[in-house]
Order: sequence, then structure tokens, then C-alpha cells
Amino acid sequence: MNSRLATGIVIAIFGILLVGAGSLMAMRLFDIRLSTPETSITPEPEKTVQVAVVSGDVAAGQVLSADQVVMNAIPAQYVPRDAIENLENVIGKITKVDLFQGEMILDHNLANPTSQVYDVAYLLDETHVLMALPATDLMSREALIKRGDLIDILVSSLETLQQVGETAAAGQENSPQLVTFSALQKVNITALVVDIVRSDNENNPEPVNTIPRREEVVVQTYLVALDPQDALILKYLKDSGAVFDYVLRAPTSTGKFDLVPVTSEYIKELYGLDLLP
Repeated sequence: MNSRLATGIVIAIFGILLVGAGSLMAMRLFDIRLSTPETSITPEPEKTVQVAVVSGDVAAGQVLSADQVVMNAIPAQYVPRDAIENLENVIGKITKVDLFQGEMILDHNLANPTSQVYDVAYLLDETHVLMALPATDLMSREALIKRGDLIDILVSSLETLQQVGETAAAGQENSPQLVTFSALQKVNITALVVDIVRSDNENNPEPVNTIPRREEVVVQTYLVALDPQDALILKYLKDSGAVFDYVLRAPTSTGKFDLVPVTSEYIKELYGLDLLP
């Protein structure tokens, strides 16, 4: 074997060894890459904001107390710009709209009370006025009517009625007689002005902050939101000395009653009093 052939054989063997070593190294690197777990990207925590929400249903016109409000964490992207992030800006304010359990309390839906009637003007729409009605009837004395109730206003007034038909006498002057009629129906009680009369009981004194019993509540005035023309009618009747009575409706009542004014003639005809000997 000549030296040139021997050199070629050596070079071939060395090349085969290099190729084998390279293949082995590539396989090792591939195995390491497969066995190395991929690094997971940890998402950034969602940004939340503590905002005031109501813990239960709250009707419009109520003064919010501490037990009606809680702070909840809400994702920042869902928080309106006028959400309230401080309980001090909620407690003691009155609601201008109905709020439902879990609903965020927004600043524009609150009013700041400055008087004993808690700024009920905030609850009025632009087409109504607020009027005070006397609470002098039996229903009022028993404190049976509450804020939010539906009532009908019955009125008794002295009126001079014109006789018609056969009963009318020429030149005869008619004297005023009592007429009872329904002045307004389906009136919503917006607010009440009341006095709380606590009874002195030394043996069993009650804390001042307890809810008053019905017999301790003295209703002074009803505040009702009315159409301005209806308010003018009631103003006239009140100034004329008419007597007001209120009857309570069911909260689901929707219709109006078709009523006939009651006079002495109506009573006579109804009970046949003209036929008595």
C-alpha cells in the first residue's frame, strides 16, 4: 500500500468520526431542547377599584345608612367616572332614583339633605309641584298612611247647588248644602312630616334610636307631587274650608273609580227617605 492511499484512508476514517460526533451532539442538543419546559408568561393582575354599592334594594327618597352600603372591588374598566370610592360621600345622602341590590352608587343619583324633609324637591320631575296636605282625618291620627302609599282624596264642602227640573222653583234662593266628592285619585305620598312622641316609661326605657311604634308617630303633613292644576284645585278647596279625608288604595291599583258626588238629595233617593210618612 502506498503512502498516498494510506493517507486517504486515514482522512476518510477521521471524516466518518467527525460526522458521527456531530450527529451525536445534535441529537443531545435536540433532546435537551425537548426536555426543557417552556417558560410561561404570568399575566398581569387585573386592576380593580373599591366602589360603593347598595347591599339591598333602596327606594328613591331614602337616606342611606351604613348598613345599606358596602364596598366592592370592581374591575377598573367597568367603573363609571362618577362612581363613589369613599363611604363618607354616601352615608347620610338621599337617593334620587331606585337602586337595586349590588348596584353601584353614582354621585349624580344622590342628593345632600339639608332639612328635615330631606330635599324632596330632588325627587320631583319638571312637570309637578310639591304640595303639603293637612293630616287631620282619622287615617292620619292612626298613622296608617306611609310614604309611597297610594291614596284617594275625598272632600266635603258646602256648595250652593242649582235645582233643575220640576224641583226648581222660580226666584227661590238655594242655601248651601254639604257635598262630598272625590277630588283626586291615585295620589302618591312623596314624604311625610311627623313628630315622634316618646312615652315616659321609667321601668322600661327604650333607646332613642329605636324605631317608633305606630302610636308614637304623629303625622303633621303629607307632601305630594301633583300636576300644578290639581294643586290649584286642592288649594281652592282647602281655603274654602273643605274637610279632607284620605282613603288608602292597594299598591297594585291602576284604574280610576267612577264616582258620583254625594248630596242630601242623593242620600234621600238612595235610601228612600222621601217616602217616609
